[in-house]
Amino acid sequence: MRIELRFNRKDFEELYFINGRGSYIKDEVIKSSFRNLMISGLVSMGLYIYAIVKSNYDLFSFSLIFLAIFLFVYLGAAKNVKKWRLQVKNYLDAQEKYSKHVLIANEYYLSIVQNDEETIEKWTNIERVKIFDSHIWILGIENFLIPAKSMSKREYDELRSLISKKFK
Repeated sequence: MRIELRFNRKDFEELYFINGRGSYIKDEVIKSSFRNLMISGLVSMGLYIYAIVKSNYDLFSFSLIFLAIFLFVYLGAAKNVKKWRLQVKNYLDAQEKYSKHVLIANEYYLSIVQNDEETIEKWTNIERVKIFDSHIWILGIENFLIPAKSMSKREYDELRSLISKKFK
């Protein structure tokens, strides 16, 4: 089976950044630390108002310690999200430089040819496959993300069928 793939950056971005992934607020990695930071900020503001009214800054000082801790936790998580976003951007930038993308699959291996470079993955080296209506993840020594939009529906169904048969 030989499929000429159409590379469209937006197709990959839709898959990588699905459900808020890569967001500094909605990403699953960062969501709880952002929520804790916001709650801590609101509590600190409330205690600040209380401190002004009562002229007692003890509780407010204590809340600032928690605010600082939650801020550092959030910034650490945000740093990881930023690093991941940069990796995705660099990967997609590298993929855009190729003018030709071809997927070749037979009974022994799966191969992606980009211009003059070829990446071959034997079926036996593939550890896990995730098949969705929108894309296929192939995880092995090399990892492949193949959007359904990069080929015709018929080609996608054939590839999906071949991969399903290999990993039953």
